[in-house]
Amino acid sequence: MDAGMSNHQEDGGSGAAVVRRSEASEGVAQREEEQEEDGDEDLRDGGVPFFVNRGGLPIDVATWERMWKHVAKIHPDGEKVALRIRGATDLPKIPIPSVPALQPSTLIPERLEAIQRYIRELQYNHTGTQFFEIKKSRPLTGLMDLAKEMTKEALPIKCLEAVILGMYPFL
Repeated sequence: MDAGMSNHQEDGGSGAAVVRRSEASEGVAQREEEQEEDGDEDLRDGGVPFFVNRGGLPIDVATWERMWKHVAKIHPDGEKVALRIRGATDLPKIPIPSVPALQPSTLIPERLEAIQRYIRELQYNHTGTQFFEIKKSRPLTGLMDLAKEMTKEALPIKCLEAVILGMYPFL
């Protein structure tokens, strides 16, 4: 009889629960490693898979091409739209929202309205690629550095990025 079986019998069955948790953790870790290796779809946004830019900014060529491939796949006129946008020389200049400058005396409702307005002005990211990699295990100071970078770049954001911005102390 192996050691795992004897522990299972001696502890009244709780050993099996430990083994199941361990196996589940290994499965999650394996899926995360496969995603990192493959560069395949990383997360889901409302049930729709999307990619995460793990290379930082500026976006590397592989991530850029993967983003356009995804856009071409999900849009009804995918290829035509992607080619038209990528080939355009006269695209309109996108306004960059101003980061709210709030005083310590600013009332909470006014503060929240300013934060919501700023996040809304950044707009939602429909590209299929989350521009900023957010590691939820990262210390809060690291997440705040990321939030500062998000305000500097002023790119469209997905939901998790909005959460990080909402925690940023400037707001």
